[in-house]
Amino acid sequence: CDGIAFMALEHPLVREAVATLADEGIPIVTLISDLSNSRRAAYVGLDNRAAGRTAAYLIARFLGPAASSRPKLTGMTTPTSTRLRSMPYSIAA
Repeated sequence: CDGIAFMALEHPLVREAVATLADEGIPIVTLISDLSNSRRAAYVGLDNRAAGRTAAYLIARFLGPAASSRPKLTGMTTPTSTRLRSMPYSIAA
């Protein structure tokens, strides 16, 4: 096998399988969802921080100057969303 590319699931067994394949010299590429702190060779997918900045910019443009400088957005319930909600963001028009 020359390599494996797959959509990663954050799970200890998946991480262990990636480590085993890396030990065997098989490169792993994660697609769409990354397997953080793993021995994968590369990740191909979105840069969520850049996408968030773009979304914030567009929301500010659509809402205009009367918008709050710190709007409240909800929707995600994953551990990643907890990390994102803890980061200070503000929207400037």
